[in-house]
Amino acid sequence: MKIVVIGGAHAGLSAVNAFRHVNKDDEIVILEKNLRDRPFISAGIKLALNGKVSSAEQVDFEHFEGQPNTTYRAGVLVERIDATKKRVYARRIEDGSMIEESFDKLVYALGSSARVPSFVGADLDRVVFVKDEQDAQDINKFAKGFRKKALVYGGGPVSTELAAALVHAGVHVTFVTRSERLMTRYFDQTVQEDLEKTLTDNKVVLRKHQEVVSVENQGKKIEVNFNNGTSEVFDFMAIASGLQPNTMLLAGQVDMRDNGAIVVNGQMQSSNPDIYAVGDSAVVDGKFDQYFPLMSAALKMGRVAGYALAGVDVQIQPILRTIGFSVFDRFFYKTGLTVTAAKERIGETIERLDIHTPATIHALGEKSDILASLIYDYETGIVYGAQIATNAPAAAEVITTLSHAVSSGLTVDQLAFLDTYFESEINLPYSVANRLGEMGVIAEYQRRHGQEVTKKVTDGDDELNGFQ
Repeated sequence: MKIVVIGGAHAGLSAVNAFRHVNKDDEIVILEKNLRDRPFISAGIKLALNGKVSSAEQVDFEHFEGQPNTTYRAGVLVERIDATKKRVYARRIEDGSMIEESFDKLVYALGSSARVPSFVGADLDRVVFVKDEQDAQDINKFAKGFRKKALVYGGGPVSTELAAALVHAGVHVTFVTRSERLMTRYFDQTVQEDLEKTLTDNKVVLRKHQEVVSVENQGKKIEVNFNNGTSEVFDFMAIASGLQPNTMLLAGQVDMRDNGAIVVNGQMQSSNPDIYAVGDSAVVDGKFDQYFPLMSAALKMGRVAGYALAGVDVQIQPILRTIGFSVFDRFFYKTGLTVTAAKERIGETIERLDIHTPATIHALGEKSDILASLIYDYETGIVYGAQIATNAPAAAEVITTLSHAVSSGLTVDQLAFLDTYFESEINLPYSVANRLGEMGVIAEYQRRHGQEVTKKVTDGDDELNGFQ
């Protein structure tokens, strides 16, 4: 068997490395456009601006160090795929010579590209995207100096973290998003408000529900014009307005979503069983098949494809787009569906429960807190999503527990009494995840008995006595 992997970034290399754990013999050819063996991750930009690493290019999670019976062709641009003939046609960028590779199985891992807003022109050298190595170098260059002003354009974790990192680097930051609230695809109102407050408390200027209509060069600055008739001058503009899958090479040859993401099954097979798609190029067909490109999902998808190709019987678990990011020492987590998304997919019986509690035992005098939301179906009790805002790093275990609850289809009564760990200086003996489930149990009792349903709890309320 001969496997051709198109794309030598994290998802593609993850597939190769997994395959080689159990199969050393079959031939693999990797085709990668860039002249590198260590793929780039945009999170490196934030870490470099924060001083955590000296260069954004230092951050990677998968790399190629040589494998048996594996050929790594760097500097190769794939131009055409013929799925019927099982041929890949590519060109060496250096000299223009052509390469033709046959395959028995194809792993498509060409990732995604930054979505380009209509106002971006070719002559705007102070408008940069947040995607690759050159972007990292440009942002670092523009951020240096006294009293720099930057406009961050976007609405997701990358743009939000970038705004905070630029403030950390001494830049005056304005954040613009077309939505009425930040990150509406990720969070519901309770956590959204916490996120917005965290940003504004740290002097990030928010321009919500606004759109950039044009950008003009003004010497070594740019003038940005907004749809409300105002304009403002900045030193540079960083855009992280979403990603679109790079899947044109398979257009019309495999099934795709409207946005171009290749639809795959639990083993990463497309509608053509000899073509696998992983990472930002793909979306898993299922209840939670939202297209949210994430490194954590890309690595898992690559491993599943690699093991499946090697004959190991594995299946991807529901990709819930579980995320975690930090801004100004506050952490934000999300898993599963928001209320809006859950109502679209499940129905109007979706409800959100909120809790605000200290993160550790009160007697320790800690200032840490957790604000958490649970999204569930009050008719079936099934949990569909959760969100957290906190200044306690250890709360990451809570979102992991809640991700498991969503993935496993747990009900609120099962979540309420799920076994969780306790350490006196880290968390509470009755986990926040347990308490959210218990709130659902109480809400169901209240609803059945015609009582007012308690949807929000803050420590200190009467109903919390005994839980601390």
